[in-house]
Amino acid sequence: MTEQQLGEFNLVWFLTAAVIHTIMSVGLGLVFALLLPTLPGPPQFWAIVIGPLLWLGATSVVLPVINPAMSARLDWASFMAANIVYCLVMGFWIACTPQVPERRAYHLVFYAPTFLKKPTVPEKT
Repeated sequence: MTEQQLGEFNLVWFLTAAVIHTIMSVGLGLVFALLLPTLPGPPQFWAIVIGPLLWLGATSVVLPVINPAMSARLDWASFMAANIVYCLVMGFWIACTPQVPERRAYHLVFYAPTFLKKPTVPEKT
């Protein structure tokens, strides 16, 4: 991809990038939100450790494959500073969110509709 192509607006590329960004953000956000409350200690500490590692891993693996030109021009210092601030805010948000008590499902009973049940033959008396 040339610099001229990067400078031009393309709706298809924009929508594709928006979909990729949304999938990556939701996926990493879910991993972050599910992992953080399970770790020992304050979530703020783990937010500073786990969050940037997740984003660093995703960026160093996925970005060179999708867009090598952007990967070569990425300012890593400002990128990591922004991610640390973002993850710290997320850690405080998770720390302030009340925890929902765990419920266990014991015996789930699934009832089949009557038309799927095996017909019974009435007994002769």
